[in-house]
Amino acid sequence: MSGACLRGLNSSTSVVSHTAASLGGVPVGGRHTAGVDVSQLTVAPGAGVSAFGRVVSAAGAVWFEPPLAVRAIGYLPGREPAPRPSGLGVVVRGVDLAALLELREKDGALEGWAAITGVWQDDELTVTAQSTLRPPPTPDPPSWTVPPCQPPAGGWPSGSDVPTGFDDALAALRASGGAVHITMFSPAGRGQVPVACASDPSWPKAGCARCAGSGCA
Repeated sequence: MSGACLRGLNSSTSVVSHTAASLGGVPVGGRHTAGVDVSQLTVAPGAGVSAFGRVVSAAGAVWFEPPLAVRAIGYLPGREPAPRPSGLGVVVRGVDLAALLELREKDGALEGWAAITGVWQDDELTVTAQSTLRPPPTPDPPSWTVPPCQPPAGGWPSGSDVPTGFDDALAALRASGGAVHITMFSPAGRGQVPVACASDPSWPKAGCARCAGSGCA
């Protein structure tokens, strides 16, 4: 599929497709889409978009691509292959190729990086602004190692088994509609500690009592 990760200027939705075809109930990419609303994942014609990505100029066309994984191949200096499109980008017009970040040229093709703002129309991106400003790095995901409550006497349970009684307590909470979210913590690698967020303020005390103090609520 030809697509790029574009972010709407007035939207927080990341976009991975630029096709205008209807996806209602037809197989796309080997998967069936019946009942799936993808309208919020596509950029409408004429929409303003902004993203940081790779720009590739080769064979008379210029492409804008999302950051992709790169194979760790050690080429000798000067033996690197010429830049070429990945097939996962979109056609872009109006890029200042000389202003690209980390510009590399070989055999008539070139590649580099840029933050681009533009307008999406007719399956093409027309640039209205360009810079070399990189997005901030993605923060590391939570480690889920420190439960948000004090450990019971003797410390948290060890082993991989779910604490005795916790399944029954969580089942009751789910049945009541009070479970907002449940996460398994692993403090100091000792084992699993279920932590339940409840919408009912009266549940935690009773719930933890039913868990024999081996979980959090």
